[in-house]
Amino acid sequence: MTFHFYCTDCKDYLGKYESHLTKNFDKTNSNLTCPNLNCQIVHDPNSLKEGNFFATLSISYQISALLELELVRDALSVSLKKINDSLFDVPEKLSDITDGELYKEKRRHLFEEFDISLTGNTDESPVFKSSRASMWLIQEVINELPPQLRWAHGIVGGLWFGKGHPNMKLFIEAYVNELQELSTQGVFWKHGNTNVESRVFTLCGGFDSPARCAVQNMVQFNGYFGCPWCLHPGVLVEDTVKYVTLEDEPELRTEETIKVMEDVLKMKKGNLKGIKGSSPMILAKGPDFLRGICHDYMHAVLLGVTRQLTDIYLTSVGEQFYVGTPNHVRRIDSRLLSIKPPHSFTRLPRSIADRIFWKANEWKTWLLYYAAPCLSGILPDKFLRHFSLLSSSVFLLLQDLILPEDTDKAEEMLTEFVIQTEIFFGSAAMTFNIHQMLHIASSVRDLGPLWAHSAFVFEGGNGKMLNLVTAAKAVPLQVLNRFCLEKKLEHLFNNGNNSDKFYTFYKTLHCKSTLKNCRTVDLGLHLLGKEKVKSTFYETEERAYITAVGGVPETVSEYSRIIYNSRMYHSELYTRAGKTDNTVVSISGGSSEFVKITKFVLLGPMPGTIDSSANRAHRLLASPCKTAMCGSEAAFSSASD
Repeated sequence: MTFHFYCTDCKDYLGKYESHLTKNFDKTNSNLTCPNLNCQIVHDPNSLKEGNFFATLSISYQISALLELELVRDALSVSLKKINDSLFDVPEKLSDITDGELYKEKRRHLFEEFDISLTGNTDESPVFKSSRASMWLIQEVINELPPQLRWAHGIVGGLWFGKGHPNMKLFIEAYVNELQELSTQGVFWKHGNTNVESRVFTLCGGFDSPARCAVQNMVQFNGYFGCPWCLHPGVLVEDTVKYVTLEDEPELRTEETIKVMEDVLKMKKGNLKGIKGSSPMILAKGPDFLRGICHDYMHAVLLGVTRQLTDIYLTSVGEQFYVGTPNHVRRIDSRLLSIKPPHSFTRLPRSIADRIFWKANEWKTWLLYYAAPCLSGILPDKFLRHFSLLSSSVFLLLQDLILPEDTDKAEEMLTEFVIQTEIFFGSAAMTFNIHQMLHIASSVRDLGPLWAHSAFVFEGGNGKMLNLVTAAKAVPLQVLNRFCLEKKLEHLFNNGNNSDKFYTFYKTLHCKSTLKNCRTVDLGLHLLGKEKVKSTFYETEERAYITAVGGVPETVSEYSRIIYNSRMYHSELYTRAGKTDNTVVSISGGSSEFVKITKFVLLGPMPGTIDSSANRAHRLLASPCKTAMCGSEAAFSSASD
């Protein structure tokens, strides 16, 4: 861990102090003088520990520690083999960031067989509501790991604490120094029985608009030529720069033109078509400064466009699209608050009047699921169709598997959406977030589905770090000490060779309460709750059993809940769900046929057969989509389907 001090006045770099333990921070005794000739303030480093410093953490050490874990190592080996085997294939569909055009180009021309890449992020997290002090984290994830492992094992590259925005040039350059080394001398790990070296490159970064401007060293998004992907000049509308529809389509930026602009700016001050100078990431090997800047749909689409449109509908008094009258709001709320979402939705619906407090996940469910039924018959049809263009296109770009025609269709709909936005709501509505929708499909082609590079996982990391703060003094030292301790405990737990007492202690600290009544019958299938054994059946049930398995079993065990492929499903027997509903499923993946689950059954022995656990598991009606009993009819499927 390395501490970097900066001047409290001008934020120039003062020097660094390396330490393995943050408790040794107090041993820095030498005064530090600001090198800025117009400042030259003398600082006591021990007085700076309350803030006005930033720390960088060893990326190499964190990756090496991860690769000591057998689960991570094996998953990376399998993933790299799959990626390299299909490197020159044209993907039929996009399923992750490693299917994107940019990733494949980098792996063909820059990466070697075992090299790995990172997606980075930096964003602001206010620490206290009553203070201007905030924390900025640099976080990364390893793209070659499967998504769940990738997100569970994030890497922290740096932490800045202080008032106001950081000096991004200082912050990023300190972080990039290690990335430079890792792109030539990588980390070593055991691949099977062979020791291999993996160089580490930065592939892309996802940022909100202010952070992206700082990382790219561009003008703010609300300035002229503020788009990092094209040369739209921006037009002043009501004293604010807007991105109105132009007669001629703006020219796209290229990496070559940006380099030319940066060279020109070395000889004069100012900015050239939005470029202020070289990016602090310029020394890093690997990132593409245009295609590698992700369109973060969390900020741009959910907290940006979706919230903007909803506010327009509810606040534009007198307009034909205005639905903010008390009567309209009551009707919308009546529908919204009656929705019982499935267990996988992390937040329950809240009143539309409380939308100022909605989190990104709530805007996501509003955009994709709630808005259309809640606004139908209230918002005039042409405006609802306009909103549906955004909803449908984002849905396509968030799929687990995206076909090329899906991306093309989404791009067409988003283009129509942007054009209609100006027609319906005027030039004042043409914000930078609206303009971004024209570029978002290209980002998916380069970097895979929107979920593969969104800020949601990094926001979760910010939240975890903020939860480490328990006192108002020495906040960054609290965070760093506890983060290092957490990582060490996690590594010890996952690496084995520990006492039972340690495992018990770790689980007490970190693991959620375990289910008391849980029976695992197959990989990915768990039966929950107390079983209810039945030996007599209704006639409709007997017919269903005969149709499904050719006869009526002697007994069946009924269950009210199951977990199947990490998803929770309820039957009507489960009465404690309250405000959620996990009982309705699609029979055949995405069709318009739905059933309501009455019960889950585990078949007992058939007459004349031996009851064995293996036999019972084999005849378990495992797929919840096909074991639903709805009304007077029952739908079943054998476990082998």
